[in-house]
Amino acid sequence: MTIASARSLVEILSRGKLLEPDQLAELIRTLPARPADPLSLARELLQRGWLTPYQINQLFQGRAADLVLGHYVLLERLGEGGMGQVFKAREQRLGRIVALKILRKELVKPDLIRRFHQEIQAAARLSHPNVVHAYDAEQVGDAHIFAMEYIAGIDLSRLIKQSGSLPVPQACEYIRQAALGLQHIHEHGMVHRDIKPANLIRATHGEVIKILDMGLARLLDDDADEAPATKLTRLGVVMGTIDYIAPEQALNSHRADIRSDLYSLGCTFYFLLTARVPFPLDEPMAKLLAHQCDEAVAVEQLRPEVPARVLAIVGKLMAKRPDERYQTPAELVLDLAALTPPVAQATVPAGQVVRPSPPPLAIPIASAVPSVSPGGQASRRKSPSRRSKLWIAIAVILSPLLIGWLVHLFRAPAVQNRQDVGPTASSPKEILRNSLGMKLVRIPVGEFFIGSEKREPHHRPNEAPSHQVTITEPFYLGANLVTVGNFRAFVKATNYRTEAEKAGDTRPGHYWLKPGWEQSDDYPVACLSWNDAKAFCDWLSKKESRTYRLPTEAEWEYACRAGSTSAYSYGPDAKKLSEYAWYRGNSGEKAHRVGQRKPNRWGLYDMHGNLLEWCSDYYDAKFYDKVDLIDPHGPHHGSERVLRGGSWNSEAHECRCAYRCANKPTEHRNDRGGFRVLLVSTE
Repeated sequence: MTIASARSLVEILSRGKLLEPDQLAELIRTLPARPADPLSLARELLQRGWLTPYQINQLFQGRAADLVLGHYVLLERLGEGGMGQVFKAREQRLGRIVALKILRKELVKPDLIRRFHQEIQAAARLSHPNVVHAYDAEQVGDAHIFAMEYIAGIDLSRLIKQSGSLPVPQACEYIRQAALGLQHIHEHGMVHRDIKPANLIRATHGEVIKILDMGLARLLDDDADEAPATKLTRLGVVMGTIDYIAPEQALNSHRADIRSDLYSLGCTFYFLLTARVPFPLDEPMAKLLAHQCDEAVAVEQLRPEVPARVLAIVGKLMAKRPDERYQTPAELVLDLAALTPPVAQATVPAGQVVRPSPPPLAIPIASAVPSVSPGGQASRRKSPSRRSKLWIAIAVILSPLLIGWLVHLFRAPAVQNRQDVGPTASSPKEILRNSLGMKLVRIPVGEFFIGSEKREPHHRPNEAPSHQVTITEPFYLGANLVTVGNFRAFVKATNYRTEAEKAGDTRPGHYWLKPGWEQSDDYPVACLSWNDAKAFCDWLSKKESRTYRLPTEAEWEYACRAGSTSAYSYGPDAKKLSEYAWYRGNSGEKAHRVGQRKPNRWGLYDMHGNLLEWCSDYYDAKFYDKVDLIDPHGPHHGSERVLRGGSWNSEAHECRCAYRCANKPTEHRNDRGGFRVLLVSTE
C-alpha cells in the first residue's frame, strides 16, 4: 500500500499492529487535527519513540509486511552471522522485547530443523544470570525463527576493538562470570561449542556478562551429513570461531566436552588481555595447526604487568590436552574468585524496556516553549506585567494567522525551487580537539535533501531521485581532512604498512610519503586506500577509547551542505568555487595545506575540493532509488566504496555537494584521494 497521506500511514500501522494499543488509540483520536503529510507524522512518531528508523524506512519502501513475523514486530536490525540475521523485536502477546534470529534459508533442511527445535527446547531449560535465556523457536511461513532474551549492551569482541585490552581485574571478572554460566550449562549436561568474545555480551546496566547463542552453536557444529573437513571450511560455521576452537573439537566435534569450552574461554581470556587472538595467522588451516601444535605468544610479552597467577590460569585453560586443563568451570571460578572480588551484579530483567511517559499527541503551542538564554539554559520566568499579558494575548490571537502566512511563504517556494529553503538544523556551536590536535565540529540532527534534481547543471543519474532524509543522531566531523602529521603519528605508533607498501608500490603519486608535491605535516594525507583510512580510524578509536569511523555518504553530504540545497554549500554559482576549494581551476595541479580556503557555514574546510574523501558505504549507482528516509546507509555488500567531494584535479561540477563516485577499497590509492574522520557522539 502506497503511503500517500497521514491517514494511510495510520491504517498500515493499525493493520500490522506496529504500535501498542494505547499509542494507536491516541494517534487515531488526534488524527483529524494533524497535517496530511505522512513523512512528518512518521518523524514525529520517531521522536516519540513509537517507531524506529528501521521501521520507517521499511514502511516507506513498501515493506510493511516484512515488519511482522508471526506474533513478533521487528524493531531494528542488530546484525548478521553464520546462522542468519538478528533483529530486536517486540512480542505482541506478552509485550516483551526479544532478540529474534531468522535462520538462513540455505540452512533449512528437514533433519537440521528437527534438531534445531530439539536444541532450543533443551536450551530453554537453562535459567542463569550469566546465560541469555532462550524463549521459543517456531516456523512462520518459510522462515524459521528463534527468540531469545534481549540484552542491551556490547559483545566483548566489539568492546575490545573499540577500547583495546581490558584492565586485568576487569578481564578476570568477565571470565569468572562466563565460567559461572558455563558451569550451569555443564550441570545440565550440555556443551556450548562456540565460546568466543562475540558470544559474550556485557549488559549496559551493571557489569553483567551473559553467554549468547546457547543451542545454535551445537546445531551448526553437529551436522552429521558432513565430514569434519567440510564443516571446518563451510561459510559461517567455523570461519568466525576458528581463532578459539579447541584442538580436539577441530578434529572431531563429537569429542568436544565442557573442557573444550574452557579452552575456548582461555583463548577469549587471552584476547581480553592482549587485544589479539592467540594465533593471528592468515590461513584457516594454519590456525588449526597452530591450535594443535604451537604455543601462542606469551601474554607477559604483550602485557608485562599481568600477574603470574593470571598467566598460570590462562596457560592452564589453553593446555593442548583436555586432561591438563580445568576439568569443570567451577574450578576456574574458585581460582579467579581468589584473585579479585566479584563485581556487584545488577539484575537485568529479561526484555525490560523503560519507556518515558510521552506527552499527549497535540499541535504544539508556541507559548509553551521555554525561553533559552545564549548559554543554552532555560531562563527563569518572571511574573508578567499587564503590558506583557496584553502582548501575550495579541500573540495568541495572531499566531495562527502568522503561522499560516509563514507556511505559505516558505513551503510553496520549496516545491518550486528548493534553493530558497534554509537549513533545518541549527548551526553547530561545539568544537573539540582530540589527542592528535584534530579539530572536530559537532554536526546537529536535522533534515536535508540528498542528491540533486535534474535541473541542477551537470546533474548525473546516480544522484537521483533526490529525497528529503533525516539524520537522527548528532556527530562530530573533522573540520579538516586528515593530515600527513596525523597519519604519521599513526604509522609511528603502530609500524603500519599501507596497501601501497604491501604491494611494493612506492612510486610518486601512489605512496603517502611521495604524493608528487612537496609537503609538510599540515598537508592532507593522500595516496591512501579505503582500508588504510579505516585502519587509521580503528587505531584512533582504540587510542582514545571513543568510536571514530568514516562518515556514511549521507552524513558527509549533510555536513557538506550545511543547510544549503544549492549545488554548492555557499550557493549555485560555480564561479565562486575558488573561494572555498582547491580544484583544477586554481590548484596548480597539486593538493594544498588544509584550511586555506573558506569553510562552509558549519566550519568545515575543503569539503568541495583538495582531495576526494572516502566514505564508509559500499557504492550502488541506483542507491537513491531506494534510499532510506531515516539515517541512510549504503548497501551491505559491494566491490567498491564511495568517494565524495572533489579533488585538486576535479572540474568545478565534480565538486558539487551531490557529486559521488567510487573505487576499489584496496586498489584505489592515488594522489587525488584522502579522508576525514567522524567521531560518534556519546549523547
